[in-house]
Amino acid sequence: MILVACEESQTLTIELRKNGFEAFSCDILDCSGNHPEWHIKQDVIPLLNGYCQFYTCDGILHSLSDKWEAIVAFPPCTYLTNAGNRYLKQAGRDKLRKEAFEFVKMIWLSNTDFLCIENPCGYLNNHWQPPSQTVHPYYFCNSVDDDSYKLKRTCFWLRGFQPLERNTFLPCPEPIYITKRFDGSIKKRYSTEALSGSFARSKLAPSLARAIVDQWFLGNYVQLRII
Repeated sequence: MILVACEESQTLTIELRKNGFEAFSCDILDCSGNHPEWHIKQDVIPLLNGYCQFYTCDGILHSLSDKWEAIVAFPPCTYLTNAGNRYLKQAGRDKLRKEAFEFVKMIWLSNTDFLCIENPCGYLNNHWQPPSQTVHPYYFCNSVDDDSYKLKRTCFWLRGFQPLERNTFLPCPEPIYITKRFDGSIKKRYSTEALSGSFARSKLAPSLARAIVDQWFLGNYVQLRII
């Protein structure tokens, strides 16, 4: 079984299931991927070491009699990303950042041989450890018309998995629009998701989901497939 932690969108879970893997998403939020039968709505911490039971949102009880074969985790980046530094002086945000950091470290200690933690560049890079690699979604797009053709600096901290190999070499996307910073300077933006807030930006790009499945599971870990 594969655990996709902190994934309400089910983007990766659906891609794994399409390719024959027994994957479950887990989040404290309801899933927006329309597959409650694959979604565990609870705190993920009690599940990280495997040897557990859990209910999916369709009411079915599942049992795991071993550790997870692999865990891919997308811990919330609200208090860890550099984009939130401007708000750090607001009451309570420093405490929330420390709690978010402790959550990441608990995931890192999970009992599995294959682990990926995804987050944007930010607090983890400077206060924990350098990422295993940094990628952009457009590295894995076959066309500039792909919905994932965009810049979004994405960091992976890996255990067991090898860094993803860039498989396309499309030109860097052009900025879509321009905004002004607080000091009046200009900031080029590369995705309209920036207009929708951090929650929309935090969702995994489909091109990255495809690359993860193709390279980490279909490519190197075929033994995890359902027969």
